[in-house]
Amino acid sequence: MSDEEARRKARELQELIRKRRAEKDQKMEREQELERIKGTKALAGVKEQLEEATMRREAEKRKQEKLNDVKAMSALEEQLRRDKEERFGKKVHSTLIAQW
Repeated sequence: MSDEEARRKARELQELIRKRRAEKDQKMEREQELERIKGTKALAGVKEQLEEATMRREAEKRKQEKLNDVKAMSALEEQLRRDKEERFGKKVHSTLIAQW
């Protein structure tokens, strides 16, 4: 093999190595991009689940507060009824309480 042939062969091998390295880098970049996309989707899913859980907790809290308000109102109405009975000495209908 002559000097010229050896140099040509070396250049061909170097070009082949560069080409393979570029292909490998492109493949790695594609895989990293796919992993990034998958991670982003997973994060979005977790975020959505957290938001749904927060909304459910808030709805349950409002429901509980409403129930407590109804109980408190009922207790107040009962106390008002008893107070009127003590004052007037007879049973008072609930419709009369609402008018007061």
